[in-house]
Amino acid sequence: MFFAMSKPSFPSMLTLFYVVILKMLMLVQAISAEEEKYPKATALICSTPYLRKTYVRARYITFLTLFIICYVIDMLVKMFFNPAGLLTFNEVLLVLSVALLIFGIYMPIEIKLGLQKTKHVLMSFVIASAMGPSILRRLFPDIHFSISSFSVSPFKLSGVLIFINIVIFASSLFLSAKIFSKKEL
Repeated sequence: MFFAMSKPSFPSMLTLFYVVILKMLMLVQAISAEEEKYPKATALICSTPYLRKTYVRARYITFLTLFIICYVIDMLVKMFFNPAGLLTFNEVLLVLSVALLIFGIYMPIEIKLGLQKTKHVLMSFVIASAMGPSILRRLFPDIHFSISSFSVSPFKLSGVLIFINIVIFASSLFLSAKIFSKKEL
């Protein structure tokens, strides 16, 4: 609501991106912090009939659910405060691609090293997502990025973005499940 009311000219994709990244990283860190308080809980969960893959899949499903919730909230806020800022389907897919890439890199690292050792990675993601776009805009003031600037039809672009999202999601999920299956609990 802050961006929609105070800066209606702020790029619409960035508002959703900021909300998704910050909420995603905050939630992942909160879950990991709770898990580290009770280190035997993970071993207990994995000793039940649930597979370790299921434990990892739950984190990824949580991310997708969080993304959907953030998108719905973002859409509702924009409908009331800035209807011109509503995102197209391809813009939502692009935001999902970038968020999945960050989550897809962070999650295997966090599973492998634990929360305490990955705090630096988390902080670098937060700082890069907060400062990156403004630094790029200052370095390249004449460049204006728009998803409509691609010379591909919107339908083909949707297909490419969906494929990229599936590849990022599946490869990160596979890598995380493999790391977690070998992890000593």
